[in-house]
Amino acid sequence: MKLKQSKVFKAGIGYTIGNVMVKGINFLAIPIFSRLLTTEEMGLYTVFAAYEAVLFVFIGMALHSSIRSAKYEFEGKIDDFTSSIMGIYWINLIVALFISIVFNKILTKLLDLDLVTLVMLVIYSFGIAVVTLYNARISLDYEYKKYIKVSLASTIGNVGLSLILIKTIFNSSRGFGRVLGITISTVLVTVYIIYDLYIYEPRSFFASKKRCFHTFLDFIGSLISCTNSTCDICCSFTTAVPYISEWNT
Repeated sequence: MKLKQSKVFKAGIGYTIGNVMVKGINFLAIPIFSRLLTTEEMGLYTVFAAYEAVLFVFIGMALHSSIRSAKYEFEGKIDDFTSSIMGIYWINLIVALFISIVFNKILTKLLDLDLVTLVMLVIYSFGIAVVTLYNARISLDYEYKKYIKVSLASTIGNVGLSLILIKTIFNSSRGFGRVLGITISTVLVTVYIIYDLYIYEPRSFFASKKRCFHTFLDFIGSLISCTNSTCDICCSFTTAVPYISEWNT
């Protein structure tokens, strides 16, 4: 009991230090980019971030929030559960990229973004969803060192890479350089996370592709039937949890 309390205490301090460092770096970056970017260029970044917040919901579907309860409901299979959620993320990424490319004329006009930026938006949103899922998973084991590593790498990479691109290749289109910088940095962090979850400790995304396909259709059906004007959206994800768990049985 004392050992667990000590572990929780250390993790609490670690998460606090990590959050302070990340927020501190972001705070110091604000005046730097406000001087480097024009109002229009800063507007592109702001709009990009706003669209990401919306697209993140569709790609991630808030499934990371089910990790903590799944640890107890599916004891001993939490990694398989996490793997199945990652599988859904990959499917959502492919679907989002397909829609973005096929309907690019409509979307670029509607969102006022060019096709390249639109594709980067989808990839960046996917990366943020993966990072959020990863943080939710490692928090179960109080692995604050991994959290700090990923958070700092992402934050420093976002700021540092954006500054390099703005000052060099994209000096004439700094807004795009800022957006490209955070996208590349997030992709690199996502690659590390995938390595940590699936290569360093090998496991497949789905035990059965055929079963996965049918289960995913059931999952989508549960979302559609549950999301109406009076239904809390959390109901959708609660209904979906049993389906996700079946993917690795």
